[in-house]
Amino acid sequence: MPPGRPLRQPTEDAEEYHLKAVLAALEAAVDVEAVASGWAKRKGLVQKALDPGAQDYTNSVQLDLTGLSPALASIYGDGYLLGLGAAIQQARDAGIDVSTDHGVSAIANGVNWSEWKPGHTAAADQLSGANGGRGLAQLLSDSGLTLSGVAASTLDDIARVLAAGAASGDSVDTIARALRAALGNRAEMVAHTELARAMSVASLDTYRANGIAGKSWITWNPCPVCEQNEAAGVIPMDTAFPGGVQAPPQHPRCRCSLVPSFRLP
Repeated sequence: MPPGRPLRQPTEDAEEYHLKAVLAALEAAVDVEAVASGWAKRKGLVQKALDPGAQDYTNSVQLDLTGLSPALASIYGDGYLLGLGAAIQQARDAGIDVSTDHGVSAIANGVNWSEWKPGHTAAADQLSGANGGRGLAQLLSDSGLTLSGVAASTLDDIARVLAAGAASGDSVDTIARALRAALGNRAEMVAHTELARAMSVASLDTYRANGIAGKSWITWNPCPVCEQNEAAGVIPMDTAFPGGVQAPPQHPRCRCSLVPSFRLP
């Protein structure tokens, strides 16, 4: 992350914490040894990645993502709180007065970020019942769609690993290790992306509640689309950036952020 990004260390701590929680949920959702062993009996079917044989076999794999639902709720709570805190700091750094006397902004303003730890839900629980937390409520309401997306993507990951393993003649142990690595990669993607999404929702809620007219995009390790978003400069609050989104994340693992502006070009 850029050195000047607000709440850099708490955000990195939250990414690490929630990565572990999501990974634990995904590892509990599927028995990789059983999947690899069952597939080994049919590995002669596969000649290339995502052969229909691998996809058909993966469709029979049952994912129990019960543990992922509370992990997502925790991500959204922490991310929303971090986003509020970052938005308040960014506005003040830009010389913009932000109200922190009531509602969710007051809760975030009262956090001692040098002592804050991710996964401690007291402040996040307060946000759910406070005025101005509509963005968090929407994230929680939409979490079922996110779960469905994670399930579909994880099954695709499994299919690719099985197909590649069979094509290479890998052992059951090797395939199982590759499956665990794929789950780790998916967990990182979910934790980082959904945390960034919650932070951006909170930032937009804060800016709108305070009548801030404009926003701009700050990149971190940018892709070409994120660079275009940053090059757009200050745009109206409800206008989409060139990449077609209102705020980060533009793509999985995007760690870009927003900056508020009272002045439009």
